Amino acid sequence: MKQTKFKQLDLKVLAFLPFLFLLLFSHAAYAVLLVSDFRQGTIFEYDSNSGAYLGIYATGGGLDSPEAMITGPNGDLLVADFFAGNIRRYDGTTGNDLGVFASGGGLSGPHGMVYGPDGNIYVNSIFTNNVLRYDGVTGAFIDEFVSPGSGGMFEPRGITFGADNNLYITSNGANNGVLRFDGTTGAFLNTFTTNTTIQKPRDLLFGLNGDLFVTSIDDNSVVRYDGITGDFVTDFILGGPDFVPSGMTIGPDGNFYVGSRENGDILRFDTDGNLIDIFATGGIINPTNLYFTPDSFVVPIPGSLVLFVSGILGLAGYSRRRAHQKN
Repeated sequence: MKQTKFKQLDLKVLAFLPFLFLLLFSHAAYAVLLVSDFRQGTIFEYDSNSGAYLGIYATGGGLDSPEAMITGPNGDLLVADFFAGNIRRYDGTTGNDLGVFASGGGLSGPHGMVYGPDGNIYVNSIFTNNVLRYDGVTGAFIDEFVSPGSGGMFEPRGITFGADNNLYITSNGANNGVLRFDGTTGAFLNTFTTNTTIQKPRDLLFGLNGDLFVTSIDDNSVVRYDGITGDFVTDFILGGPDFVPSGMTIGPDGNFYVGSRENGDILRFDTDGNLIDIFATGGIINPTNLYFTPDSFVVPIPGSLVLFVSGILGLAGYSRRRAHQKN
């Protein structure tokens, strides 16, 4: 009779294990919000649902002045390090510094970077006013994709590819606005937007509706343009003196997230440009760029859960030994 009870316990324990592993792995991979802080040389991590501060993702080591972030090979994080003049690589699971992923080609002041349709990485080089291309898997330098000052480009910061597979870059100076380049050859096509509606553009992205959104530092605003013609649509977000928009991204919920570099807040706006809330704060002084990691980005499993699994497995083994001793 006792042997039967032990066998029943063993079966119940084993039946519970699949649910336990489902719990573990459903929490082991999820999106988080990473925010680079140029001034502190640090990348901070926040819960993508609640905005709760999770701590420091990466700092120290070779990291000097982090700017744009993208997910690289094997799910690792790639970070443009402005004053160091390179692209650093961090382990997507632990956040450990894996060293320099890409450099060379005269890269100086990397700011924005993006994967292109060809799978390679395109990086703005502010101090040389050009765009360099690197192998998306190895990080090896390929070529100078956009030549220095092409189309009047000056201090290029934001960079993205459009639905037309062409390259869009924010430019300051005399040709203040967004410039468009051929996505295959890098040749200058046209000034997509003009300086009559924006001052000192920084970041840019295409929204879910296809329109182009650009942060304007001097105007304390986010400006919306027609994604096909480049015509001005509206001042999407108008802020006060404490709102100086820097990095911008669209979250998993479809809302806009904008870093305000004067007060260190991450603000959330709906698709009409209305403020929803201060989504995240704490730790940040100068939020430079924002990046929601893909769901495949792995978060380390807490040790307490590992111990819990070990305990369950140990209990299962103990019940089997007791049942064997009774035979």
